[in-house]
Amino acid sequence: MKILSKFVLTLLISITMLAGCSGLRTASKGPSASTLISSNGIESMVESLSYNSGKGIYTPGIDPSAAIKAEGKPLSVFTAPSCALPGNDTTYTYSGFSLLVNENDGTKTLVKLYFTDDSRTTERGLFIGSPESDIKKMYGDLDKIDHSYIFIKGSTKLIFVVTDGTVSGIEYTTVD
Repeated sequence: MKILSKFVLTLLISITMLAGCSGLRTASKGPSASTLISSNGIESMVESLSYNSGKGIYTPGIDPSAAIKAEGKPLSVFTAPSCALPGNDTTYTYSGFSLLVNENDGTKTLVKLYFTDDSRTTERGLFIGSPESDIKKMYGDLDKIDHSYIFIKGSTKLIFVVTDGTVSGIEYTTVD
């Protein structure tokens, strides 16, 4: 099952990257985080979805630099010119999740975060390998589009990919 999940996740990532190269993907720079602490230490509250890795809090559409620093050395880093946005895209891979960060004119923005195995969970407890029925239990009635359910909060969305009744991919991203 893990091999199938990794295959589906790899396929999903490849399709997403190709969609970006064809100009179908956009990123929002609007507000996102549940609770953000700005560089001057002031907290601000806005509607969004964030992922707490236990070391850093990641919110699509927000600069992830502080969280990346807190996370420590990634397993791998890959940078290339972005095919969907101005500037460069950098993928940071950690144990259980990866980040896609766009940098343009010195500004870094988290474009998406996706789980790479079953070791990570959403704040409500969903993980790769969860039964499809848990999506409804944890996130309510969501429309299913092809093989995905999309939960939207503010300027962020959480995508659950399902294969054969099992969650096979989880991705946090900005609302297009």
